[in-house]
Amino acid sequence: MPLEGLYSLLSDSKQQKMETLIGYDRYNGERLEYVTKDFFQTSPNKISSKAVTDDVLGFCSLVLSYAKAAESMQPNASPKMNIAIMPRTDFNTMFKQVSKKIGGDLFQLFDVLACYKSTWDHAKKKYTVSLDTRFCTGTLDKPKSLNEFAGKTYKDGGVEMNVKAWIQGIGAGQPSPDLFTTFDKNFDGSIGGLGSKTELMYKSAREVPLFEFRGLMGGHIITETLGTFMASVDKEIQELHTKYAKAA
Repeated sequence: MPLEGLYSLLSDSKQQKMETLIGYDRYNGERLEYVTKDFFQTSPNKISSKAVTDDVLGFCSLVLSYAKAAESMQPNASPKMNIAIMPRTDFNTMFKQVSKKIGGDLFQLFDVLACYKSTWDHAKKKYTVSLDTRFCTGTLDKPKSLNEFAGKTYKDGGVEMNVKAWIQGIGAGQPSPDLFTTFDKNFDGSIGGLGSKTELMYKSAREVPLFEFRGLMGGHIITETLGTFMASVDKEIQELHTKYAKAA
């Protein structure tokens, strides 16, 4: 799935739309960090809100979602339970697809993005952005990091994975696989488990990351309707691949 298509699906998920590829989210989208252009209003890493593209926003949304969810992780619960869309391609490989658009220190960028959170306003049918006071003080146009985001750490038994080290590693392209992919091996190795593998888009030679869409139809799919359901899945994937055939 192209990162632009992922970004579209993340928006649908945040809005709790009942779409074919939007799975059951036990947290009602609360752990999904949907990064909008307004997150870039201070032009972090010299990326302006006008210049940032959907593939970058999709990548940032995915990384920020898993990063902030570290503080909510339950004992012996896989991180993949946080949101319904799970990356099977590792984060280092995904970053390569947008790295030319993201200059400077990658963690420095995310330390700014962590200052914000978005909410879907059902009445006004638009996203509103506010300050995430867990990580920053100040104002929307002048946020100040509390340095809390850098300390977020996933823990399971004696195994730990620090968010700052993970994001810095993605920016550096090492270690490989990335630290989150390695950490998830403590569970079932699902997140980033396919390493650098990608797929070719529908009727295109463009290589894009692989994702797993979990909890589709709320997990309630019966034999009699399986064929119809799979046809609708295939149709939606083809539509997204066609819509985002060219990179942003």
